[in-house]
Amino acid sequence: MEYRIRERPSGQESEAAGWQLRAEKKRIFLERGMERIGVELGKRKLRAVIEGEGQVAIVREGKIAYLSNQSQGEIRTGDEVWIVTEVRVKIDFVKKEKIKKEIFVSERRWFDQRVSKELNVILGVGVLAILLGIIVLGYQKRSSAMEQNKFESVKKEFNEELKRAQEIREKEPDKSLEIVEKAVEKLRERKFKKSDLTNEINRLTEEGISYQNKLGRENKNYEVAYNTKLIYEGERQFDGLASKESVIYLWSKERAEVIAVNLEMQSKDKIVADEKIGKTEGVFNNGERWYGYGENKVWEIKRNAVEESPIESLEIDQVSAWKGLIYALNNEQRQIVKLSGSSWTKWNNTPLPATMTGMAIDGDIWTLSEGAQIYKFTRGEKVNFEMSFKPPAVNPGKIITSDKVNIVAFINDDKVWIYGKNGKILARLNFGKNEIVDIAIENPKEAVLVLAADGNIYRVKNNEIF
Repeated sequence: MEYRIRERPSGQESEAAGWQLRAEKKRIFLERGMERIGVELGKRKLRAVIEGEGQVAIVREGKIAYLSNQSQGEIRTGDEVWIVTEVRVKIDFVKKEKIKKEIFVSERRWFDQRVSKELNVILGVGVLAILLGIIVLGYQKRSSAMEQNKFESVKKEFNEELKRAQEIREKEPDKSLEIVEKAVEKLRERKFKKSDLTNEINRLTEEGISYQNKLGRENKNYEVAYNTKLIYEGERQFDGLASKESVIYLWSKERAEVIAVNLEMQSKDKIVADEKIGKTEGVFNNGERWYGYGENKVWEIKRNAVEESPIESLEIDQVSAWKGLIYALNNEQRQIVKLSGSSWTKWNNTPLPATMTGMAIDGDIWTLSEGAQIYKFTRGEKVNFEMSFKPPAVNPGKIITSDKVNIVAFINDDKVWIYGKNGKILARLNFGKNEIVDIAIENPKEAVLVLAADGNIYRVKNNEIF
């Protein structure tokens, strides 16, 4: 009995796939680097060698058997052996025949061979289709497993980096932001074929970007609560805003007027135009009433009227209110004063520790110093309040809070810095070149409102803070 190699890879196929056919008297292999797929032949016996990605199969009387590595078996005349990788080899085992000179016998032999070839082609196509299907399915399964393992590794690495950033966030927000920026950049470089893995990578990327936004990533697109260009065309048409629930008061020194905006209804209403508004340094709400202040005076803002309150003369830097009482900062004498009738009375028991740029009240009084330090006062006494991270002072301004939220926010370095009332930094909102004009609390949505120079009032929701 002898063998005939009936099918072999072309030179182009071998070059493309990297598999080379090695056919010797007792060894037939497809080889690629350290991989070997093929058979070793003995006397009427065969041993399969599978060292790599591929299959060896034997076809006998229409039945197929797949051989494992180092498995042995008997070879019979008429058997076909297939060696399949990305390319394929077909081997037929035939009876060794003597050369016959008779013309008739020779013609008969040719006829039998022709029939055998046609049958072999039919069987070969069927076997090849089955083998290729098995190889393709096996390859797809292995590829899927490898991709899943790769994804798990990427996800683990990202979560570890995010955790490391969170651990230093309160003390080193800039370093924390840098770590997450690099982690997100790595995620964006990862590509996966499976759509569910791609969707999961996108989710992790969004998680990382959300974290970056809280720590001051530029170019974040916040929700627009209202566009003041609906009132007047052009940028920076208003100098400040104050809020009560979903109603805000906008004032313009240039036009000397106050406009009320209902954020829920998206409606506007002109409240008053008066020359005193042209001197306004700030507006605040006190119960059902609205007030403005400037030039050491306080006036009540009514519809179509502004009434100045008769109060004693005192240097006042900022005015606010709580439950019907009006309080003011007096940096000249380093004190917080309370309006009693028409007189200012000292509220704090000890001098203010620094010059203050802003004041906010939620039952306690919170102040912001020129050094960007938050101070807390309870019943006239300064109480301990430690900021987990104190930013460098760059033009610190207004500070805001309310009894409906658990945050304190202030303007510094043209950013909005947000802290929990326990002193931990929660967020740093960066509007880039879009200058921040003023800020306020929107109690119903527990959000921070930011009036920017582009005319928009942006709403920063609590899920973008915590």
